[in-house]
Amino acid sequence: MKLFYILVKKEIRELLTLQMLIPFLIMVAVFMVLGNVSRSEIEKSQQPQKLIIIDNDKSSESTKLVELLKVGAFIVSMDESHSIDDALQRAREQEARMVIIIPDNFNENLSQLKPATVETYSLMNSFSFGSSSQYALLASSMEGINQTISNELISQQIPSASVTELKNPIIPVDHVVIGDKKATITPSEILGYVTSQANFIPIIMFMVIVMSSQMIASAIAAEKENKTLETLLSTPVSRTMIVSSKMLGAGLVALLLAGAYMFGLQSYIDGISGGALSMASSDRLQSAISQLGLSLTSTDFLLIGGSLFGAILCALAISIILGSFAEDVKAVQGVTTPLMVFVLFSYFSSMFIDVYSAAPVLRYALLAIPFTHPFQAIPNIFLGRSDLVLFGVLYEIIVFTVFVIIAAKIFSSDKIFTLKIKMPKRN
Repeated sequence: MKLFYILVKKEIRELLTLQMLIPFLIMVAVFMVLGNVSRSEIEKSQQPQKLIIIDNDKSSESTKLVELLKVGAFIVSMDESHSIDDALQRAREQEARMVIIIPDNFNENLSQLKPATVETYSLMNSFSFGSSSQYALLASSMEGINQTISNELISQQIPSASVTELKNPIIPVDHVVIGDKKATITPSEILGYVTSQANFIPIIMFMVIVMSSQMIASAIAAEKENKTLETLLSTPVSRTMIVSSKMLGAGLVALLLAGAYMFGLQSYIDGISGGALSMASSDRLQSAISQLGLSLTSTDFLLIGGSLFGAILCALAISIILGSFAEDVKAVQGVTTPLMVFVLFSYFSSMFIDVYSAAPVLRYALLAIPFTHPFQAIPNIFLGRSDLVLFGVLYEIIVFTVFVIIAAKIFSSDKIFTLKIKMPKRN
């Protein structure tokens, strides 16, 4: 066991080099900076926006529109020039982004229940995400004002009627049924919740597989290229122990780097979303989740973790074999491409296809890929199919064992020195 520990320590020390760590640390720092900058810009865009209004009607209804805009997130400035060019020039001087013109027939059209137009001019000097939110703010405010005024007009015409019932004569009541449990909630809300729960599993798994497979394949290719593999294999250590130590070392380093990467990515996502992803769900959704039994228990987390870890072990075992075919370090990316293709195929198939109701040929083909099972773990648990998750973990163990045996046989023979796939070189 001490010898195995020494081998693992050697692999980790060789993998954790400054040349490899610095790019990842820079990437994490860049994500964090971008997240903070994005959050700052979004918060700035959510501050009260300057708005210039030309009121050509000067009626009670046009005044009401102006007051409603003031209640919204706008700093309203009235322009008495009645010239759009002068108003636009003033907007540029005051760094206002929008100009609104209320026509002189605004009140008249509303009183006759005719559409009343309002012209808006948006001064665009940027196409960034923060700028788009400024213009969307006016659109949402106008929609709310439209609803307020329409409710008042309906109440004036039909005083005894309920505005809400008139505008929404049909009220659907949605129910979701999962197994023998049901709750009053819309399917889209449940789908959104399940998607949010399973959102990071594909990212984490893909990042760990990419990093670990590249590292372990590169390590083997480098040892072949530098002629140090012969020295390692000549030591009185079993080839299975050498293969296992390489996989464990690469897996530990990959988990460490993936954790750092996900920390930076989470900061970036929170920044561009204004922290919305961290907000708690509504009480109504939480109640429906409880009624439908969509909460994960400690046993569920163990199953999910086991499925995820099993897929990573399979990727490591496959990567050792693929790395044996690399002529040098430059060829590693080419020989590991098939592994990435299978991971991406499993991911996108799980997003758009119901694996268990697909045609038999497609279903068994997808389930034969060990990376499909982690993507299906959370949906299967929520649907009461935990036995399928357990079956997936056992299948991953079998696949892992088979590939470890193959890798050990390759390392136990001279094939490790002769296997190669010559990648086409550029002229």
